[in-house]
Amino acid sequence: MASDGVAKRDIVQEVDSPLTGRIIVEDVIFSEKNGNGNVLPENETFRRLLFERTPGLVQSEALLKNTENPNKSVGKAMIDEAIRHSRYRKKKNRSKTYVHVDHTYLASLYHGGMLTGLGLIISELELLVVSEKLVKTVIVGLGAGLLPMFLRQRMPFLNIEVVELDPIIADLARIFFGFIEDAQMKLHIGDGVEIVKEMTNISKSSSINDIPLRSEIPRTLDRENQCGKGTGDSKGVHVLIIDVDSDDPSTGLTCPHSNFVEESFLKTAKESLVAGGILILNLVSRSTAVHEMVISRMQMVFEQLFSLEIEEDVNKILFALPKKGHFSNDGLLEAVIRLEKLLTSSAPWGNGPNIKEYARKMKCLK
Repeated sequence: MASDGVAKRDIVQEVDSPLTGRIIVEDVIFSEKNGNGNVLPENETFRRLLFERTPGLVQSEALLKNTENPNKSVGKAMIDEAIRHSRYRKKKNRSKTYVHVDHTYLASLYHGGMLTGLGLIISELELLVVSEKLVKTVIVGLGAGLLPMFLRQRMPFLNIEVVELDPIIADLARIFFGFIEDAQMKLHIGDGVEIVKEMTNISKSSSINDIPLRSEIPRTLDRENQCGKGTGDSKGVHVLIIDVDSDDPSTGLTCPHSNFVEESFLKTAKESLVAGGILILNLVSRSTAVHEMVISRMQMVFEQLFSLEIEEDVNKILFALPKKGHFSNDGLLEAVIRLEKLLTSSAPWGNGPNIKEYARKMKCLK
């Protein structure tokens, strides 16, 4: 995601992380068009998360809305608490306008692309929803927590586990972007590669809920009792999303870290999925050779592979299936239409992304 096209910028917070380096939270108002050429609502304010180590790349972007109720503002109590900690500094002249993040809106184009890939497993999703089973979803990489929050609101049939390596990023997501946990949304602090390996090793005899993860909120109740619904096949994951940045530019990868595209990890990821599951991976690299290398490895490991290039961004979304489906271009569009129907059955789509348009751009690589 390009970072130009900003007409006004206000630095909300800066903090140094031992793992990520300098992290910046800023509020911006774009000119009529941002750097991607997208027409944006006039005078709308967006909150963004940036890493100093990757200049020119916005990690997360959220639409802010004003609210007259301070209790509904983004992390009001948590901001007050965080300011008392030395790693957060109170900004002078901070605006007293109360705002909240609109979690029904996905500002990042590639998030809409990721969502579109769920059409590839629409039959599995429909079956689970009709059976009143929760869809096990694991997201590696929290960022500002915008994708998990959107999915939680728009797809109440998901049982979401989020994994984040850096606890400071988790704090910022809660404080400044309104990320919250509940019975169907849990955050774990840990190494995503190792956690997926644990999932695979334990899933043969246990549910994902039994995996000994280092979570910031202890689990005192069984998840199925909390939710009031069982999950689907307890021995695997239905949706695995990899959306993490890389701290090693020498690999040519901006996203994900090279560990997540090693053949050994890809095999582990495949084993963690149920037969009707899907791996969704956000690939960011300006190297054609790196793109070809990652795609080649995924083609060797998975039975079917699709890609979606986000023209306005540098992102390429890869969708890998452990079991081969049968999708023509028309068939894929029909599947996404069914997905849209499923999504709108629980809440109006409103500002949701145009997933049918993304579906037309998807390509089958294997």
